[in-house]
Amino acid sequence: MPALAFAINSMAEGSMENRPQQEEIVATLLSYGADPSGLENGAVASQTQAPNPLVKYFLDKAQRSPVSHPSMPNDDDEIEIALKRAKFTVVGQENGIEELARAYSAHSRLAKYLDDEEDDKELPFVALFTGPSGHGKTLLASRVGRLLGIPSYTINMTLLKSQVDIWGAVSCNEREAQMFPTLRHFLMAHDNQKSVVVIDEIEKLVDRSLLQGFLVPWETGRVQDSAVINTARTIWICTSNIGSDEIIGFARRYTLPASSEYAEIARDARSCLRNVLGSSLIARVSTVVAFLPFTMEERIAISSKSLSALQRKMALSRPSTNSSLNNLDWSGVVEKAAEDYLEAEGARSIRRTIIRLADNVIRTI
Repeated sequence: MPALAFAINSMAEGSMENRPQQEEIVATLLSYGADPSGLENGAVASQTQAPNPLVKYFLDKAQRSPVSHPSMPNDDDEIEIALKRAKFTVVGQENGIEELARAYSAHSRLAKYLDDEEDDKELPFVALFTGPSGHGKTLLASRVGRLLGIPSYTINMTLLKSQVDIWGAVSCNEREAQMFPTLRHFLMAHDNQKSVVVIDEIEKLVDRSLLQGFLVPWETGRVQDSAVINTARTIWICTSNIGSDEIIGFARRYTLPASSEYAEIARDARSCLRNVLGSSLIARVSTVVAFLPFTMEERIAISSKSLSALQRKMALSRPSTNSSLNNLDWSGVVEKAAEDYLEAEGARSIRRTIIRLADNVIRTI
């Protein structure tokens, strides 16, 4: 039996506490090219129920937009393929993932033809993810390092008070902070090496003039600190909510935008970012990735994922009630939560409804 069919069959027979891991296994197999077409030929005949909405979403996506693997891929192909696997890491944002993969693979190709001369050298790659809250910006940013197999460090700009604090910022990821006390330590440890720095909520600084501290690093690939740090190969990824209203309005006009329509909203988003953060900073951004509101199919997938995660927590916290939890009537919970989705709040609005409806269900135990 193919690994994909086996994984889906296991979900039908598994318990609630294992469901999220089983969903992740299916998504990972699809991201590495597992072919879902064989499932239609009886490969999952032993399954007593259809795949849950999240798995169905990823199966449909793999049929519609598989991650292609050239027979003899070069390094640039490998980079693009690795980033496109994010389509099975996050729900939605296919246009944005395609743009990120295209822009960074193009950047990497060009870098091979540059040298260390002042006017002809590799510069850092800077991506800015923008759009309404709760649509996967921070999630995707946090996965880029893992997808490319390089280290990453995440700072949140709401905590910074001065330009000095930028390089002394501590990661909001506990594991990263334990390995590298500050961003300065991380950059020094990866001097002239590929790495990812995530700057979360870039516009939420108390004093936006502090953003001027990024101008030189993004322009020259050098951080002028107590020692000069070479950041030419660093990938900088920023997240922002600037332009959210414009992006929401665009999505209402184009439910499934074509690439030319997506390019239009990305240009409009760059204009919004320039008006707020300034031309000098945005001129140094390699690509702007606009994050769009979720379609109904995507909302249902997110709702299903949220319910699986909550059920797992409930099963692990009270093992004695596992059989009771499995026998509860969860019908309609996923659909109702998807209907309560708010464009301005994204997945958080869905999770909030999941928690409320789950509470109503477990009261019947």
